[in-house]
Amino acid sequence: MKNNKIEIFTAGCPLCNETVKEVESNFSKYEIKIYNMNEKSNLEKSKSYGINKIPAVVVNDNLLDCCKNEKVSIREISEALSN
Repeated sequence: MKNNKIEIFTAGCPLCNETVKEVESNFSKYEIKIYNMNEKSNLEKSKSYGINKIPAVVVNDNLLDCCKNEKVSIREISEALSN
């Protein structure tokens, strides 16, 4: 079985916090790692994925398309986890 991993990039704002809560409530059985962008140590990690806005979600080392231009999509996370 594939070890799925979800990474959430956040700045602690209300929108980011809502995204974290929604992802955690829908995907609690998966490994979830949260990166607070207020910590400089997380900057290089976000750059490696090409993140230009937050909140952003990365599934299995791939930045979701929804995070490139739109709001985080629970449907897109589900689809990425089943691939």
